[in-house]
Amino acid sequence: MQLVDAIRQAAKNPTPVADPVLVPESPPVAPPSSATAGTRPVHVAQPAPPATSVFGGSVVRLELFLSPDQLSVLFRGIIGGAHSVLTLREAAKYVRLSAAELEQLCETHQVPAFRLQGKWRFPKAALDDWLAAQSLDPVLAEADSEEDSDGS
Repeated sequence: MQLVDAIRQAAKNPTPVADPVLVPESPPVAPPSSATAGTRPVHVAQPAPPATSVFGGSVVRLELFLSPDQLSVLFRGIIGGAHSVLTLREAAKYVRLSAAELEQLCETHQVPAFRLQGKWRFPKAALDDWLAAQSLDPVLAEADSEEDSDGS
């Protein structure tokens, strides 16, 4: 499960938070002048107990304490990486080519791409398949050259 899916699932099915716990304040350095000192209720959310059923492997629990700004940046990054159709710049970065090189491959129909409103778009799944096929090409070319040398 991807992080985006986990967040969506957690948003749909929120877990109930345990009752708040009373935590005593740390003793002050100088005695307070008013008689209202002592303990006051501080709401602390209790963590959920760890999952008891683990199917082969270890469980790692990660807790992040982020400010609202940090959380916003994190979510923007997750959502930004979840697109299934990439722009020319995103696709070039993804396949580690320059935008000009990738555009030339598009013009010669060597890369799975289409134009939308005059701009190149790349289905990410098709790019993954294309990259896998490109990684197999040297192996196939080497196998063909070996067959040619054996046959002559």
